[in-house]
This record gives sequence, C-alpha cells and structure tokens, in this order.
Amino acid sequence: MNSLRHILLSTLLLSRILKADPESPALTIRSVLPSLTDKRIDRYSGDGWEHWIYLSTTATARGQLFVFIPGTGGKGNGAKGLCSLAASEGYHVVSLAYPSEVSMSVFRQSEDVDAFQKARENLIEGKVPFQQLDTGAVNCIHNRLQRLLTHLAATYPKENWQQFLQKDGTMDYRKMALAGQSQGGGHAALMGIQHEVARVVMFGSPKDFNLYYNQPAKWMTLPSATPLNRFFSFVHSADEGHGCTYAQQLENYRALKLSPRYPVVDVDNNSAPFQHSRLLTSHADTTNPHTSVVGLETYRPVWKYLLVEPVE
Repeated sequence: MNSLRHILLSTLLLSRILKADPESPALTIRSVLPSLTDKRIDRYSGDGWEHWIYLSTTATARGQLFVFIPGTGGKGNGAKGLCSLAASEGYHVVSLAYPSEVSMSVFRQSEDVDAFQKARENLIEGKVPFQQLDTGAVNCIHNRLQRLLTHLAATYPKENWQQFLQKDGTMDYRKMALAGQSQGGGHAALMGIQHEVARVVMFGSPKDFNLYYNQPAKWMTLPSATPLNRFFSFVHSADEGHGCTYAQQLENYRALKLSPRYPVVDVDNNSAPFQHSRLLTSHADTTNPHTSVVGLETYRPVWKYLLVEPVE
C-alpha cells in the first residue's frame, strides 16, 4: 500500500512539472528505487535516493544514453532542467542515485599518489575498500546503472532501453554520454578514460588536485579510451573551492591534455558554438558558482551546446 501511495504521489508531482514548461516536447519522467532493480542493493535506496528517468515522446531518438551522475550528497533528483533538455534532444536519460556522501576532496592531502583513483574506483566498480570507502560490487555505480537498464528494458520494452545492453547483458559504453556535477563529473571523466564512450560532460569538475604533491590527480594523465574531442567541461571562474581553486582547475585541464588543445571560452562573451571549444567558463554573478553551471536555466544554450556539439 505504501508503494502504491508513493507511485500515485510521484505521478501527481511529475504531472505538475510537465505542465510547467509547455514549450518543451512532452516528457515521460519516472523515479525508480535502486533496490527495485536489484534486491541486494541495501544502501542509498529510499529516503530520497532514487534514480530518475527522462524520455521524450516526440523527439527524434539519438540512440544514445545520457547518464547524469550527481555531486557529493546528490540523491539522483537534481539537474532536472539539464536532464529534461537532454531528453528533448533525443537522449534516453537517467540520473543516478549512488553512494555520494564522501567528498573526493578528503583525499587531496594524501601521500598516496593514486588515492583519487582508488577512491573513485571503489565507488564506480566496488573495488577493494579504500580508507573510509567500502562500497562493494552491489552498491557501486556500475552495478546500479546496469541493473537499472536491465529493469527499464524489461519493464518498458517499447522504449528501447535494450539498445544500451549488449547480448550478454553487459552495458554498451560506446552508446553512453556520461555527465556529472562536481564529484559526479570526475566519475564520468574517469569512466570515459577507462571505457570508450560517446561523450563526457563535466560540470564544476574535474576537481581532483593533490595538495601534498601540488599536482593534478595522477589518473588524469592516463591514456584515454575515449578520444579527447569528446570531453567537455563547464566551470565557473569564481569556483574556488570544492577540491581545487580555479587556477588548479586549469592545471587539471592540462593534465587531461584538453589544454592547450582547446581554449577556455567565456560563455558570457561568446555565443554558441563557443568557438567549438571543449572548455567553457562563466563570470556571471551568482551566489553559488560551483552548482550554478548545472542549475541555472540561463545556461540552457550552453547545456544544449555541450549535449549536441558534433564530436566526429
């Protein structure tokens, strides 16, 4: 009965959201409890921790999955404007709920040069415990995403979620556009380095900068399975915390080999296609520079560019 009540209340809420933007293509929006997709998932499911699904009923399908990974403390229900826009551009969209409570910035003083990578791989793949992180294979990002896609493919066969799974049931990373804010953007970047994906979009990230060695995280220098022209980043120039300063952010771009290949283009002084750069910034006044790049609707033209700029 409680589950039925939850579904009914969610349906009413989502109906109001859909009616709020009559100019957008009609969207199907759902929330899914992670434990519903895999009964072994026993943490970060419920109490607001939910996967959110967005699918346009009118847009021409792109045949790509847009995966949004929230920042620290994000429960899966953020970046609604961005996710709705991605769906209106033809993406199948999921916003993931995962164990996000430990900030990656806690590892910036580590003497272990691989600390950031070990921490992220524990969350992404459930690898061996690392310091306070003990995610496990069941609760990690990889399992949550794969189980969600399997659930959606079985529950809504006409929506073609099956296209993102290979014949053996594993995920087809090549059809994924991975995106995230802050911590989530770093996860998207590392996953894009380790797997070939269609696109990587980082908001307010990547922030991994090791203060002990005064250098970007070592994982940023790894050879990338995804071509560099598929990586995009949007960071406000006043974003001076949450792991690194803006000057250190620019060093991270160099470590990723995105700079000097691409200039940092200010979106307030330029319009789309922003010199076809992959590195965007803004100097606009805002109370929260770190989250503004993914939260303010005024950046909608920037989001669209990051979603649809050709990469081939």
